[in-house]
Amino acid sequence: MKIENYKYNSFHIANTILAIASNNNIKTDLLKLMKLSYITVGYCLYFDFDPFIEDIQAWKLGPVIPSLWHEFKDFSLSNPITRLANDMNSEGKIFTPIIDENEKSNIDELVYKIIILVMNKYLNKNSWVLVDKTHQELTPWQEYEKKVNKGERNIIIPKEKIKKYYKNFLKDEFKD
Repeated sequence: MKIENYKYNSFHIANTILAIASNNNIKTDLLKLMKLSYITVGYCLYFDFDPFIEDIQAWKLGPVIPSLWHEFKDFSLSNPITRLANDMNSEGKIFTPIIDENEKSNIDELVYKIIILVMNKYLNKNSWVLVDKTHQELTPWQEYEKKVNKGERNIIIPKEKIKKYYKNFLKDEFKD
């Protein structure tokens, strides 16, 4: 099943991760949120669903979703995130985007299950373990590492490369 439309933005994924972490009394810093969000996108792509149209970029500490970085940049490793992101709808009303586990649509159910899968596997890992995970050999980020280290910015990691990596990385985990 390939789902063409983008139902979410990065705040939906991040807020859902933050809510689950909070419910489990786990503090989440920006670096950890960035890695968990990226891994979630990788898992979604494995299942042929691209959850949002936003680009993922190669930065020094790995893959980054710029909108998340800008929203939570005031939080650091020693200052865990203490709020959810807000957004504005087409009518100009502020809302807090989150994927509701009780929503009955197939897309919401699929993405929520993917987030739970990622959280069960990685929630208890610290930020630096997750950085190592996204920096391993043959990861999409590694292909751009030299450019990043030379100071190049705004390098987009194509989602097709992320998808290809996760199709290979997860092939044994989800045998048909």
